[in-house]
Amino acid sequence: MKKLLLLLTGLVFILGLAATSAMGGSGLPNSMAAMGDSMTQAVNVGFLGFGENPEHSWSTGYALLDPVRSHYERIRLRNWRLKRENAHNNAVNGARVRGLLEEQLPKTLAQAPEYVTILIGNNDACHGTPIDEFEDDYRYVVEQLTTNLPDTKILLVSTPDIARLKDIVGGKFYCRFIWKTFNVCPKLFGQGADIEEFKQSVIYINNVIRQIADDFGDNVRFVSVYEYEFRPYQVSNLDCFHPSTYGQARLAQLTWEGGFYS
Repeated sequence: MKKLLLLLTGLVFILGLAATSAMGGSGLPNSMAAMGDSMTQAVNVGFLGFGENPEHSWSTGYALLDPVRSHYERIRLRNWRLKRENAHNNAVNGARVRGLLEEQLPKTLAQAPEYVTILIGNNDACHGTPIDEFEDDYRYVVEQLTTNLPDTKILLVSTPDIARLKDIVGGKFYCRFIWKTFNVCPKLFGQGADIEEFKQSVIYINNVIRQIADDFGDNVRFVSVYEYEFRPYQVSNLDCFHPSTYGQARLAQLTWEGGFYS
């Protein structure tokens, strides 16, 4: 009888722990959403990954046989309540911060996720969005998220130092041909582009994102990936611009380490 009581007590304890975890007692989210651009949609990750490949995304990716351990996959290991249908990738290829506000914000608010990641700014730097416009739009997005979803954790990710691509893969004729032919990031690779001016614009953007995170309290956190020097194998061999699957893996690792749940 005592053994049976001990067994039942242990079973109740284990079920209690599982229930606590499932109900968010562990602090892990049961739903999430990613906002951003082609980097979060995992565009052109490799020869077999032309176009959008959200299954390889650093944020909400779910592919089993790739090197990416996305935020979704890391959380899912510790919280089975976070299912794939509750991990939304709202990022849009080519998006700038105004698109984040007009297209992705309404969708994200309707989904009411408990965790949001935002990586935006590359296209704004590439096409010269004025920094005051960038700040106003970005701040509005975060303000709306924190007002309407006051308990949601929001991770703001800096833009990478994409100017380094010239040093990483710029020596390849193929890459220079792709950049020129498809008008990739004209403020960086276009004719007459001023690389120092471009670098400064990215720094301004990242400083704005950092300040916004500081202004909105503990539920909003900034993590920088600007300092990381990507390797050639971490850059897409399709367009010499986007992260490869290995680049996505590194983005996942860097942002996870600086985030809420590491």
